Amino acid sequence: VLGHAFSPFLRGRGGKAIAVTFGVWSAVTDFEASLVYAVMLALYSASAKLLSRGKPIPSDIDGFAAVMGIALMGVYLAVRAFPSSILLVWLLNTLLLAFTNRMKIRGFFKLVLFKTHE
Repeated sequence: VLGHAFSPFLRGRGGKAIAVTFGVWSAVTDFEASLVYAVMLALYSASAKLLSRGKPIPSDIDGFAAVMGIALMGVYLAVRAFPSSILLVWLLNTLLLAFTNRMKIRGFFKLVLFKTHE
């Protein structure tokens, strides 16, 4: 996940680490947690489409949804009593996603908090 977010081949630049996060959780939990993550992302996407009423959805919502989805996945991991080592990996992964998506999260809150009423 770190290699995707901070690729040495791109001088420390990289992606948002969302796709590779899904792959890592698929391997670590035999698809259990990644399925939960996928369902949460689908629910966020469906909610955004309903709330936007046919208007284009800003990409800032996607970044926020990715971070909130993995944050809620942590609740699932805790309820299912996954080992503390898995919870530590989840915490580090959540912090990394929050960092790599920080501009999208800021944009989301600006969109929500400062949205002009039509």
